[in-house]
Amino acid sequence: MSVPISDQELAQAVDQLPPVVSVIRRLLAVMRDPNSEVQDIARLMRADTALAAQTLRLANSPHYGLHERVGTVEEAIQHVGLNEILRLVTSLGARQVVSRDLPVYRISASLHWQHALAVAAAGEQVAGRYALNAEVVYLAGLLHTVGMVALNGIALARKLPPRAETQPLCDWERDQFGVENPEVAARVMRVWNFPEDLAGAVAARYVVPRRQTVGRPGAAVFLASLIAEKIPAGLPAEQGIFQLTTEQLIEIGLGGAGMSDLELSSLQLFSRVRAMLNLG
Repeated sequence: MSVPISDQELAQAVDQLPPVVSVIRRLLAVMRDPNSEVQDIARLMRADTALAAQTLRLANSPHYGLHERVGTVEEAIQHVGLNEILRLVTSLGARQVVSRDLPVYRISASLHWQHALAVAAAGEQVAGRYALNAEVVYLAGLLHTVGMVALNGIALARKLPPRAETQPLCDWERDQFGVENPEVAARVMRVWNFPEDLAGAVAARYVVPRRQTVGRPGAAVFLASLIAEKIPAGLPAEQGIFQLTTEQLIEIGLGGAGMSDLELSSLQLFSRVRAMLNLG
């Protein structure tokens, strides 16, 4: 019989996560403010000393080939570009949350991180295809497994054994907790005071996109998860969840070479961001 997750259990699981998410949340708010300036973004980045230092180290790496060494976050933004810096900062911040073992799910830290990065990169490409907010979808891709992170912590506290590999993931989660990880991820996002569209995006990650819904962030994260499996950087526990027939692809405008084009551009961005984050 499942034992529903209490608010106290969820709060304790969230308390175990790094506080860097507060920087990401505030950064997202500044990004959405049309009156914000580079100095506002740089100020938030400097609020996390380690994050700012790593940003500068990567900005000065051979990956960018800068002729002059940059010494401030403002200079890094000017030389590398705002979009690249935002992608870098959110990736570095999220890495502290999702680069961890999930023994109850039989997921290693390295696989966890590579999967999150692949879904984020693919999400950005899907967002471009459907004119969605790329920053929201990228961040949803990075943090979509926080539901698993929370459930893993709760399962360990309850002394539950790891999920049997033969039992479908959603069945196991419903049996143990009465809920699936995307809904828990949305609850965590709300505890963190992230925007509702971000919470909604991770909540709808298992929902098959249709013509009427494909223009929503949740559908983009579903498609990004499907693409991540093809890279391949999917999670073995989720095999079978992200499937679309040829007819369904045509319905959402990805017939012909549409899906193949997204897979290629996603793989290219995933490889570039992964190389960037492995520097220094």
